[in-house]
Amino acid sequence: MISTTSDEDERTPLLHQHQRKLEPVSGAVSVNNADVHTQFCFLVGMPPSTAPANPKAYWPKSSLYSRATRQLSSQTRTYLFTAVLTNSLLLSQVVLGAVVTGLGATESSHLIITVIGAMNTIIAGVVAYLKSRGQPMRARMYKDDLERVVDEIENSEVMWLGLIFAPPRCIEEICLLMRRNRHCTEHPRV
Repeated sequence: MISTTSDEDERTPLLHQHQRKLEPVSGAVSVNNADVHTQFCFLVGMPPSTAPANPKAYWPKSSLYSRATRQLSSQTRTYLFTAVLTNSLLLSQVVLGAVVTGLGATESSHLIITVIGAMNTIIAGVVAYLKSRGQPMRARMYKDDLERVVDEIENSEVMWLGLIFAPPRCIEEICLLMRRNRHCTEHPRV
């Protein structure tokens, strides 16, 4: 638990104790003696929306925002791959089933019917394996969760930016709404 002194409150800079130790990220905005918005951006590792676009600015790959966005793009690719694979296999299974039915009604070679039937069985096994692993819905739920994390980081950045320019009365109203919301979410769901 972090101990606070009597002269610290919610308006104390986030990096107050570490201001002399901080080195600005190369090409990024300096965080020493910066406002809370810039400090928040530094802590989560995202470029401030108020900073000019600097393609040379380096934000660490180990930062929360970088890891979340990287994982989100990776999970999006995984979801798209598993969704396309599963749907393609299901469609091919239907087509192969129709071909087997059509060939069975004619006097075709039993070898062809057997090979197509075996392919259909293999496809059914792959689809069953993917479904037993919860794919593609599992990948989609994880992707949706990561989208919410990235959105929450970006919304928090905008909130910190708004608090810089907001009059004190607005900040009090925001705190009141947050307390009400916290009270509502603390009750167990039925």
